[in-house]
Amino acid sequence: MDDDDDRARVLHGLGYGLYVATAAGGGTRCGWAATWLMQCSFDPPAVAIAARRDSTRAATIAAGGVFAVNLMERGQQDLVSRFYAPVEETGPDLAGVAFTLGDTGCPLLDDGLGAIECRVTDSVPGGDHTIFVGDVVAARWLRDGVPLTLRDTGLDYGGLEDTS
Repeated sequence: MDDDDDRARVLHGLGYGLYVATAAGGGTRCGWAATWLMQCSFDPPAVAIAARRDSTRAATIAAGGVFAVNLMERGQQDLVSRFYAPVEETGPDLAGVAFTLGDTGCPLLDDGLGAIECRVTDSVPGGDHTIFVGDVVAARWLRDGVPLTLRDTGLDYGGLEDTS
């Protein structure tokens, strides 16, 4: 009874937050829109994030051993859309968005609700992605607001990759 259409429909139904993730390592700082993120431990507090295995994102996380996740606010879709294609630091901003360097050297966006910084403790291959587990080593809260989700944008991300 399992078919690709059913599988895709169920996977598209999963809920996703929409974040701007950043990393620093190997002389590079980069940022990208991220949806595959979850808290995976209470003690110590840790999160897991997925990055496409053959990407600059994964290479930068692997080189530096750190990443950050910027919590964005509902209504900031236009700002986050600047990161749909991954960007690298080319000056005092990322994709025209001001940031402050965190304790780990990762960019923390000045316009987000808050951010966490993580030090990688483990990584595992996951299909075409690498899943990085990171202990939360620093956090900052800038202001209250409703966190942005992928559904707020009218987009979806999930199901099966279109190979046609």
